[in-house]
Amino acid sequence: MSSKLTSTIAAIILFSLCSGASVAQTPGSGATWYNNPKHKFKVLFKGNPKVSSQAGPQGTVTDTFTYSDKNGATMVGITVLPAVPQGDSMINRSLEGACDGAIKTSNCVETGRKACVLQGYPGRELTATVPGRGLMKARIYLIKKKLYQQIVAGVPTFVDSPYAKDFLKSFSVQ
Repeated sequence: MSSKLTSTIAAIILFSLCSGASVAQTPGSGATWYNNPKHKFKVLFKGNPKVSSQAGPQGTVTDTFTYSDKNGATMVGITVLPAVPQGDSMINRSLEGACDGAIKTSNCVETGRKACVLQGYPGRELTATVPGRGLMKARIYLIKKKLYQQIVAGVPTFVDSPYAKDFLKSFSVQ
């Protein structure tokens, strides 16, 4: 995979973290299933998510689905990539590059990163502090030609709440 595609993926993640996923700032119970037939995903949201689309690098469009309250936000972002990364090493390099780019160009301070898997597809789990705002946990997956991002951000009690944990565990693609 070209460094241009890796840079594009990193820019898309940063774009989504900084624009589509507004960090409002209480969790609680009562999450319900949200199904999206267009992007073929399912996840638990505490309320009806706000849906938006924004243009990104190289003609891409990122669709975001965000629930927020005064303590934090949960967001799913989906971007259709201009090319499909080929091979495990290229996918892994792309995921690492995307994480590196997101941390480097945002004002987050990375506190952890590890490989994760969603239904057999490789991904990364990224944790960071957001100076002056709190914490962020993100899961990023490359599934065929789509970059799926799942983000929880806010004050520590929101990011570590049962709702946020259920949100992160519940995500699936069809």
